[in-house]
Amino acid sequence: MTLDAYAAGLVDGEGCIYVTNAARKGVGSRSYSAAVEIGMSVKAISLLRMIKREYGGTIKLSRPATDKWAEAHAWTIVGERAEACLLRLLPHLVLKQEQARLALRVMEIRRSLVPVGGVTARWTAEAASRCEAARLSIQELNRKGPEVAMEEPVIPGRFVARPVGDQWVTDQGSLWSDTGWEPFSEPWPTSGFGGPGGFWTRPTSEYPSDAVASSLSDILETGPHLQKYSLSPKSAAGILRRAGVRKRLLPPSLVAALEEVAARTTTPPRQDT
Repeated sequence: MTLDAYAAGLVDGEGCIYVTNAARKGVGSRSYSAAVEIGMSVKAISLLRMIKREYGGTIKLSRPATDKWAEAHAWTIVGERAEACLLRLLPHLVLKQEQARLALRVMEIRRSLVPVGGVTARWTAEAASRCEAARLSIQELNRKGPEVAMEEPVIPGRFVARPVGDQWVTDQGSLWSDTGWEPFSEPWPTSGFGGPGGFWTRPTSEYPSDAVASSLSDILETGPHLQKYSLSPKSAAGILRRAGVRKRLLPPSLVAALEEVAARTTTPPRQDT
């Protein structure tokens, strides 16, 4: 019990819980499995060896010594041994309890597969999809960097769904879902807005009832005062000249427009006195 709690603390602080998705040899689908890893510098190699003796797994060199960094090693455990380890650590995990739960769900799905010839399991499209959703959810939970605050939008609206892994879920919890949330299955609203945390509907109708027909020409501003924002004949000629020197091929429509502008003159004709 004491070692399980200590190991859970190492996983929370220095470890990683994830799901492997290696390609199956000779088969188009992929094989999913739970995995646990703890990485530490060479000074703590005795702790990794203690963890290996208790739970199994392997210890490998993860980083050779350099001028700035000490040698580092990683303890890794995969598959059924990782499942047995996670079942012992789960009650003591704090930061990575949700990752452990999802990894254990992957192992449950793996055991439910129908054996082929009594040796290998047949991965169905449904099983692979469920495991992939769990894998991506763990990947998102393990994402490093600042958390994106789940704030309500400035414009009020009804919350619709948020992305979890490769699927959209609602705020409704579900005991039957692998990710713990109810998948979003309703039709998407025709009016709304989204952000880093989810998607909301707009509190307005899709089409205003008092709409008035208009055209772009009705709202475009015109007049000689806009000439200062336009390309001058000298600038247009310069673009054509530089394109020719650098052998740059411009679109025909652009060339025609530049030639038309370059042909204009801003100098008034001389008058004889």
